[in-house]
Amino acid sequence: MKTKTVLIFNLILSAALLTAGLLLAPQFPEQMATHWGANGEVNDYGSQFIGIWLLPLMVAGLTLLLIGLPMIDPKRANIEKFRPFYNIFILLFGIYMMYIHTLTLAWNLGYSFNFNTYILPAFGIFTIFLGRWSAVHARTILLASAPPGHCRMNVFGMKPIVAAALHSQSAVSLRSADCCCSGFLAADNTFARRFSLRGCPVIFPLS
Repeated sequence: MKTKTVLIFNLILSAALLTAGLLLAPQFPEQMATHWGANGEVNDYGSQFIGIWLLPLMVAGLTLLLIGLPMIDPKRANIEKFRPFYNIFILLFGIYMMYIHTLTLAWNLGYSFNFNTYILPAFGIFTIFLGRWSAVHARTILLASAPPGHCRMNVFGMKPIVAAALHSQSAVSLRSADCCCSGFLAADNTFARRFSLRGCPVIFPLS
């Protein structure tokens, strides 16, 4: 996927959802729901500026940042070796964050639902992509991260350690994604208990 296509898509998506939020602003409460807990219920609120502007601006800003960084990186030629996957990551990140923003706007329009039921499958898919990507492209990432003129030394001298770390991270990503996808339909704290029983680190309170 071309860098220009990703840039245009993410910027248009951010602008479209920001515009939708501004048009719907009169229907939102003064204090909008902005954060949900482990049980899928609201546990934090913010101003309309936070609820409408924050995520679209963050996606637009991070898209520009992630696309611009390789342009000033002296190791840009190495990064270009996995540019298609880098671009897909930026695209999926933008879609994922705007999906969260859409759910946030829907909730504040008065639609009531368990937030986790809709967010966890998307998180699982995004995490699976990261795990698969890091597992398949560990060598390419290593080459891209090596100092100019020292790629050969790093590949043969450090590859076992770095590759092991990358594959370990991919295994954690895939395991976390499996937990999210298998437990997303559970309500209240049942998800947290299933998360623990499946051998994953418990990040939500069980009580």
